[in-house]
Amino acid sequence: MSETTENLDDQTANNLELLGADIPDENEDLEQSFQDDEARSAEDEAAEQAARAGAQMAVSFAKTLTRMKYPYVEIDETSEHQVIDKTAAVLRKYGGGLPPWLEPYREEIELGMVLAGVGFGVVVQVKQHEAEEAEKAAKAEQEKKQRESEAGQPEHEVAE
Repeated sequence: MSETTENLDDQTANNLELLGADIPDENEDLEQSFQDDEARSAEDEAAEQAARAGAQMAVSFAKTLTRMKYPYVEIDETSEHQVIDKTAAVLRKYGGGLPPWLEPYREEIELGMVLAGVGFGVVVQVKQHEAEEAEKAAKAEQEKKQRESEAGQPEHEVAE
């Protein structure tokens, strides 16, 4: 029985050696797979942040332009967040964010968007001011004509 036990022990030892030899390869594969998953997760998170930032910029820009043109229009926060969420999803779907060749110019693009918004606001204000001035001039002209027509008619004598 001792010979059978030794054969089993030798066979078990051989099996364990074979298993042990395979384990490092499997561990390396698992480790590489885990690292790949972490890298994809980090890339996904970066893409999500880029898409959300792009969506927020676009919505803020549109909201600013809308307020300048139609100051009485209000967009509630819930609607704004819904638009940002849906815009971010679309940006993620189509690769979100700026193309790599435009990325070095992100700040310049953002500045251009801000300047365009401010410039549009100035144009709207100037046109509004001109319209108000034209209205004042028309009203003054109408009052002047009314005074002239009143001055041309005989005044009513007051009975004593």
